[in-house]
Amino acid sequence: MLDKITEAVKDNYGHISKNIILWSTNSDLAVDYFEKHIQHTLGHKLVHLETDLHNIPAWGQFTSFSKDSPWCLPLTPQQVFLGHYEYGVSEQAKKSHAQQILYWINTGQIVTIQIDDNNILDNKNIFKHEQW
Repeated sequence: MLDKITEAVKDNYGHISKNIILWSTNSDLAVDYFEKHIQHTLGHKLVHLETDLHNIPAWGQFTSFSKDSPWCLPLTPQQVFLGHYEYGVSEQAKKSHAQQILYWINTGQIVTIQIDDNNILDNKNIFKHEQW
């Protein structure tokens, strides 16, 4: 699996340049996966997306991540779809937040690895780590 990921993160010149999303239902599981499989082999920096009310919209965070490229971001469904907000974040803000992340995944601009058995996103650009 790591061979596939290594090839996927390379640009047209063979340099490791694409960022990684670790798609999981559990952030701790994603961090563990990063430490075991990515940190020492690919050189990506681990970043975290803060989705508390004061950090939405998250565009500023994405901008600051670009300074640390290539980065690896653990993401859960709650962080993508912002489903835990009943008030304070408009439906449009939730939708545009999710659309940006899904756009990166759909276009292959970011390599996405699903590390546990969640079928929330079904996309040909998501690598499914075969650990189950």
